[in-house]
Amino acid sequence: VLNGCMSREVPLEGGSRFRLDDLPPGDTVVGDRATGWAPSPLQRIHLEPGETGRVVLHLEPGLALSGVVRDPGGAPAPGALVRVEPADRTAPAVEVLADGNGRFAARGLVAGDHLVRASLGGRTASARLALAAPGAEVELALAEGLRIEGVVLDDEGSPVGEAMVSANGASRAHATADAAGRFVLEGLEPGRYTLQAYAVDRDPPRTRRGVLEVELVDGLSRPVEIRLRAPSR
Repeated sequence: VLNGCMSREVPLEGGSRFRLDDLPPGDTVVGDRATGWAPSPLQRIHLEPGETGRVVLHLEPGLALSGVVRDPGGAPAPGALVRVEPADRTAPAVEVLADGNGRFAARGLVAGDHLVRASLGGRTASARLALAAPGAEVELALAEGLRIEGVVLDDEGSPVGEAMVSANGASRAHATADAAGRFVLEGLEPGRYTLQAYAVDRDPPRTRRGVLEVELVDGLSRPVEIRLRAPSR
């Protein structure tokens, strides 16, 4: 369940029923997943204060994708993280680790176009393929990934330490800025990215956020600056 920046998971009660209490008013997105089944399509429900909503979710048998991840020399890459995500992002991604032979199997996938990404030690690989029937296979060859270096600043230009930074685009990465506000996002593929940073202050209690759009190309080395802004009153 997603509501704003909050997410929550609950187990089923009595085999097929679930209950979610203490949800804030507004739009809530609900979905379900189970091992070996494709995630249900996400459903959005709007709740007014004190209102109780009802939603029915349908699971379908999922597809499977297996394959192997190899290092730049062609040897198996055990421990590589493989992420399989629908291209339209209408269902949650599935993440698995490659075994000692570099092989992996992702199950419970929906039919359609998928983005498959592997990463290990700053190296990445990706492929796009259509899943329509069980038994699909893919081979991923790791190569050196790109990186974004930068600094998080406040609206006066001072560094913001311990800020959380993420990159979302052709691939994804997360980092925590050091005491001087510096961060490094590694293992990225070429493409356009949205960089987001935020810092939570205690006195006064507030969350400052910043967003920056960047185009990542081979050999990019210039540092970027993300400016945090306090919420408007």
